[in-house]
Amino acid sequence: GGWNQRGRGMPRGGGAQQYRQAQTIHQKEDGGVLTAEALAAMSPQDQKNALGEQLYHKIHTTHPEQSAKITGMLLEMDVSETLNLLESPDVLQAKISEALLVLKAHESSQKN
Repeated sequence: GGWNQRGRGMPRGGGAQQYRQAQTIHQKEDGGVLTAEALAAMSPQDQKNALGEQLYHKIHTTHPEQSAKITGMLLEMDVSETLNLLESPDVLQAKISEALLVLKAHESSQKN
């Protein structure tokens, strides 16, 4: 079908590249710090994506194995609370520790 004219000259597998580009749109050019104003202009889903991306990178440096799970847990909080985590490393570390305790408790309950 000719419904996607732009896709004709693309190599196969170009869709994944497009997806990656779409994900990096949220990173601001000035170093990637999200502001409340920037978030306010986004849809709720874009807010979660942008916050999740930022959180994931911060968490991944210290807890690579659990970074995806922890990020998901933190994104269940209110957007303003999540933004606060990005601005306050100490608060973020405390929340990560909390999340790790919850994960450990969950894992040990799974074993029994």
